[in-house]
Amino acid sequence: MPLAKKLETFHPKGEGIDQNNHGHDGPINVSDGGYRGTSENQFLETVQSMGYSNIPDLQDFDSNNGFSVRLIDFPV
Repeated sequence: MPLAKKLETFHPKGEGIDQNNHGHDGPINVSDGGYRGTSENQFLETVQSMGYSNIPDLQDFDSNNGFSVRLIDFPV
C-alpha cells in the first residue's frame, strides 16, 4: 500500500472515503471522470436488489464484493 500511495493523486471526496488510504501527490490521477448517466439510479437499484452493497470507495485496498456508482458527490 505505501507504493500505491506514492503513485496516486486521489481526487474523490465524500462520505465514506478515508483520505488516509490514498496518495495525493503521485503521477497517476484517480477520479470518477465526473460524468453522470441517466441510468445510474436504475443500475444502483438493480444491483442492490441482487444483494450487492454500494461501496463509496472501491479503491481503498480493503473493500470488495460490491460496486460503486459514484466517488464524488456531484449534483445529478
